[in-house]
Amino acid sequence: MKIRTQLIAGMIVFGVLIICIAILFINTNLQAEELDRQEQVANEIALQVGELGYLSNDYILYREPQQAERWETKYSSISDLVSSLPAVSPEEQAIAGNLAANLRNTRAVFDDIRSSPAPAEDTAGFVQLSWSRMAVQNQGMIFNAGRLAHLLGDQADEMRQARTLLILALSGAFVAFLFTSYTLFFRRALHSIADLQEGARIVGSGDLGYKILEKGDDEITDLSRSFNRMTANLKTVIASKTELEREIAEREKADKARRKSEERYQTLFENMSEGFFINEVIFNSEGKPSDFRFLKVNPAFERQTGLKAEDVIGRTAFQLFPEADPARLEIFENILLSREPVHFEEEFDPLGRWFAVSAYLTEQDRIAVVFSDITERKKAEDALRESEERFKSFYENAPVGFAFLDPHFRYRYINQRLAEMNGYSVTDHINRTVEEMVPGLWQSAKPAFEQVRDTRLPIPAFEIHGETGAFPGITRFWLESLYPVVMPDGRFIGIGVMILDITERKEAELALRESRERLNEALDLLDAVTKGTDVIIAAQDPSFRYTYFNRAYADVIRRLTRKDIVVGMSLFEVFDGLPDELENSVKEWGRVLGGESVNRRVNFGEPGLSRRTYHVLHTPIRDFTGSVVGAGEVAYDVTEQARMEDELRETRNYLENLITFANAPIIVWDPELRITRFNRAFEYLTGRKAEEVMGKSLDLLFPDETRGESLEKIYQTLKGERWETTEIPVLHRDGSVKTVIWNSATIFDEETGVPVSTIAQGQDITERKAAEEALKQYAINLKRSNEDLERFAYVSSHDLQEPLRNVVIFTQLLEQKYGGQMGEEADEYLRFVVDAGKRMQSLISDLLAYSRVTTKESRMVRTESEAVLQETLAALKPRIDRCNVRLTVDPLPPVVADATQLGQVFQNLITNAIKFRKQDVMPEIHISARRLDGMVLFSVQDNGIGIDPEYFDKIFVIFQRLHGYEAYEGTGIGLALCKRIIERHGGRIWVESGVGKGSTFFFTLPAAD
Repeated sequence: MKIRTQLIAGMIVFGVLIICIAILFINTNLQAEELDRQEQVANEIALQVGELGYLSNDYILYREPQQAERWETKYSSISDLVSSLPAVSPEEQAIAGNLAANLRNTRAVFDDIRSSPAPAEDTAGFVQLSWSRMAVQNQGMIFNAGRLAHLLGDQADEMRQARTLLILALSGAFVAFLFTSYTLFFRRALHSIADLQEGARIVGSGDLGYKILEKGDDEITDLSRSFNRMTANLKTVIASKTELEREIAEREKADKARRKSEERYQTLFENMSEGFFINEVIFNSEGKPSDFRFLKVNPAFERQTGLKAEDVIGRTAFQLFPEADPARLEIFENILLSREPVHFEEEFDPLGRWFAVSAYLTEQDRIAVVFSDITERKKAEDALRESEERFKSFYENAPVGFAFLDPHFRYRYINQRLAEMNGYSVTDHINRTVEEMVPGLWQSAKPAFEQVRDTRLPIPAFEIHGETGAFPGITRFWLESLYPVVMPDGRFIGIGVMILDITERKEAELALRESRERLNEALDLLDAVTKGTDVIIAAQDPSFRYTYFNRAYADVIRRLTRKDIVVGMSLFEVFDGLPDELENSVKEWGRVLGGESVNRRVNFGEPGLSRRTYHVLHTPIRDFTGSVVGAGEVAYDVTEQARMEDELRETRNYLENLITFANAPIIVWDPELRITRFNRAFEYLTGRKAEEVMGKSLDLLFPDETRGESLEKIYQTLKGERWETTEIPVLHRDGSVKTVIWNSATIFDEETGVPVSTIAQGQDITERKAAEEALKQYAINLKRSNEDLERFAYVSSHDLQEPLRNVVIFTQLLEQKYGGQMGEEADEYLRFVVDAGKRMQSLISDLLAYSRVTTKESRMVRTESEAVLQETLAALKPRIDRCNVRLTVDPLPPVVADATQLGQVFQNLITNAIKFRKQDVMPEIHISARRLDGMVLFSVQDNGIGIDPEYFDKIFVIFQRLHGYEAYEGTGIGLALCKRIIERHGGRIWVESGVGKGSTFFFTLPAAD
């Protein structure tokens, strides 16, 4: 077997093994890289979720639209990353699903927060709650992303371990291949080469008869056989030493000339500015060129193509440029067939460049190519050609007339537009003068033409008018421009003419003047009409400058900016100190100037009392061509309407929540007695869910025994009857019956008067009914007990009076008869007994009066309170005079009261004011009254010692005293008696005071009509 065959077979086996291991290695490496990338994606998700959390917190705290936009951008980025996550293993699918679900929940929570306005009374709590809600979602996503990253990292580590094992396997296979190759091939080859080497040495020493051993059938044996034939041939060849030396000298001379030529060629090859390369033509099985291989390229080739020599040499054209045009091979085929050089220009698409190419045959199947980059020249030529075509197209099709006249004012060239303006064809004008073609215009235009010819200075624009053949009998207007045409040598060759027909513009200017006059009249009328209203009107041009505004608009701007605007002032000048208003206004006006109409509400001003809401109509202003030349605004103040709508919306929401979450059961039914509303309290009352009963008949809510009676009452509501406290039993799901009292209202259609629905509110009084029965019995027993107690108190007070009077009388008799005889201590004891008896009498009298407030039948009639007060003052006059009291009284209105008990209130309050006066200060008491919501509010004001506020409630409790008997006399029942009397009359009593600041007692009684 040939060594080559053996080597090929071994290489094939090793190659297949290497390819298999390499494929496994590449696949493992790609999987590891993909897992690393996915791990990075998971970590990036966790990082961006953290950033999303910060954006969420910022938005919740500040509620700015820019932050919401940044949140949306970050959310989209995270969504894209989540979508790109793998879902191979079930665990990865579960985690990816959790991430997607968390992302959707985050979206839902953020949308809910964004749509929910922060409550004014608990902003901090709302923000904290919103932060917590977003944090829960963000932490869930970060946790899942971390889990996925950890899982992918473990899988990547496993792949890298497998890759390491494959590398070790590849190394082992390579070592095995080397060992096998050496053992099976190289040792055998080395023995044969050693024999060949030994034979060559022997033959080289002059032994031409030596023959190398020929064994086997491999390449070395063939070489040995050829070497033996060469040795045999050498024997037959006799060459003289002189001929051999001459041949060697000639070869050296030729080699020297060749080297010198090659050096010159190499210098030219490396320094020429044109690109140069030599290629070898490759033929297909049919003998036709199928490709060519680069053999040599010069530095200019590298500069002009951008390709490096080491990347080109040895590779074929279609390897370098797979998309190259195969038709180029025909050029090389023609060179091979004709053996003649070719020259051509072409655009080489793969490089996007133009080249001028020369190609010629150098030797069999080899072609040399010289080329230069002409891309810039081609671009310039194309640009020039395109420019000429555009100019020609513009010149021929321009809406403006063009002509070229020679020095004698003859038409040498004229475009179609000018020919039409003159009323003749283009050919009719050529070589004819202006005077011949348009005599009606020549006299007015002639001085200008002669001036340009004589001065060689242009006349940029002048206006002429007259008649032409196109419009006989009609005066037309033209705007004409003349330019001298002078050659580079200074020779004048003619005049260039440009003419624009401005007849329509002239007519439009006249119409515009008339329109402006009518517009000014309309604006004056508009100002007059809108004067004194809240309608604001304004207009702007495309530069955001005001062209009109009415007085109301100027007032609004002055209120917002404290500036007086004038026509011509720009929007930027008006709102330069209010960036938010400026941004909103520019956007709004910009949309309208872009052709869009706007019809919506906007808010002006800072939030607060000065903020106003306007309904704004923005409309683009267009000229007769339909082009937008401005924007107009009409707006009217709808602040109150918007406020009412907001309040109505809040009220609707409030009522909705009130019905749904009210503690009282609420139900609504239609005229067919179908249930249409069923709140939560009703669900609790009946044990049934709203969705279970909605749309069903009412009769399912009532027990069988009372259903007919209950429905009869309900039918009465459809006739307009209203329930106040109607009692209807309701059936609970568990079979129990609830006693419910109802009030209802029927809603009728305003136009037809037909009932639409009935709403009823109930109250479960099942337990209350039982409690009422128990309470009723308790009240009977309590009334009986109170009556017995009152009779006992009244009888006891009377029975105590008689023995107490005897004690006081006989003690006083002892004091009169034996005073001074039993010693000072006995006299003091007698005085104590007398004083105690008197106090006891006062206490019993006051207690009796206190009990009579409720036991004695009162006569609540119209009472003149001022008359009652005068009777009380007459009774107290000696004490008032003795204490030198200054007492003033305002007019007092009549009240509904018991005159006797009202006198007791006045007496106790005035007596207290006198009793608790300041020392060395004249007592002052002022009594007044005023009507207040069906009641009369009385006040008794003094300048006494005052009361500490902490004792305000204590002083109205029976037997409660703030001072000792030694300091101030009294029983401690007076104010308690006043409180009981006032409350019995349906009023209330209280005090306002301070220590040392006097006191004012207030009490209310029902006012008399």
